[in-house]
Amino acid sequence: MYKTNSMSITRCPLTGYDLKAGELKPVTSATIEYETEYVGKVKITLPAYNDLMNGDFERWLIAGICLQRTLDNEEPILIDSDFIRGGYKKYNPPIAFEEKCQAFLKRLYKMGGRENKTFEFHTGKTFALAYSDYEEFNRILDHLKTEYFISYSKVHELRPIKVYMGVKLTSTGKAEAEKALPKMP
Repeated sequence: MYKTNSMSITRCPLTGYDLKAGELKPVTSATIEYETEYVGKVKITLPAYNDLMNGDFERWLIAGICLQRTLDNEEPILIDSDFIRGGYKKYNPPIAFEEKCQAFLKRLYKMGGRENKTFEFHTGKTFALAYSDYEEFNRILDHLKTEYFISYSKVHELRPIKVYMGVKLTSTGKAEAEKALPKMP
């Protein structure tokens, strides 16, 4: 935990989850930096942190951008007040449901799905992979299964959260993900 003159920094403003020991870097300026397994590397100004903790913003889209950049080994973006009020849109996060389904399918493929790796997804924690909140993440996984792009062996319901176990890309899912990837010249 870190305390400034007016606030304590104890939680990720994108997920609402408590920051664990070692995730928060020492705060030496008006910028907070931390890294969690759910959103990756985050660099945020103190005013934006406060705004996110107290306001109604599209946190899941910002979380998705942070996680995507971390998974792609890119530097974190400085999240400031302009960024949370719409500046994030210049990074073209998927907004529509179908775009989120495609982005998630492509991410699964890149994370090892092309080699038949299996995954486990706790929708309350891994929702940033699909730029969605947990409720929409449930719908994305259900939709991808209905379209035969993924399969899973078991679902544990912890209402409203679900844990999907044994998630794998199907042959159809791999082909669909490959279509979405850029072609090498």
